[in-house]
Order: sequence, then structure tokens, then C-alpha cells
Amino acid sequence: MGESWSDVGLDLTGPEVHADGAIWNGTNFDVRQAFNRRYDELFPSGNKHLQQTCADGQLPANQCPGSRRWLQLVYDGFLLSQSTMTWSAPATPCSRPTRKVFQK
Repeated sequence: MGESWSDVGLDLTGPEVHADGAIWNGTNFDVRQAFNRRYDELFPSGNKHLQQTCADGQLPANQCPGSRRWLQLVYDGFLLSQSTMTWSAPATPCSRPTRKVFQK
């Protein structure tokens, strides 16, 4: 990961949600890789048939490789955060409520 938490707000725009996107991208990449390592023995991420079956929704996330489990958590986090997001408040980055959902 190229950026770290010490780089928050380190952009021309200053501390705002888009300036910190690379940090969230790198963090999610690392978490996804950790999920793959954790579940690869039983649900190999290299198994293309299993990946396709999971992507088609034919298996629940808990029977899929780590990448599918990770994506389910990301998706659920977005759904759970919808009720707390304020799109009209310019001083409040919209990802703050989402961070709280992921930290639980």
C-alpha cells in the first residue's frame, strides 16, 4: 500500500473524502487479501468454477472464497450506512458513517 493513515488529507484539496480514497482502496485490498488467505484452504480463490458459482449467487457468501466474503461485508456496510449518511452536508465526508459500520 502506497499511503498510510499518516497521509490522511495529504492532497491539494486537503482533508476530504476523495483525497483519502487511495488509503481506503489500499486498506480494502489488504483486507480482501487477508480474507483470501484465511479461507483459501476450504474455499480456494483460484477455483474459477467456485468463483463463478458464487458470483452468480448460487451459493451463500459463507460457502465462497474470501473475496466474496469481503465483498459481502463491504456491500452490507454500505446498506447499513445509508440511513446515517448526509449527502448535503459539505463539511462531513459521506464515508465517515461507513467507517463506523466497518469498525464494528
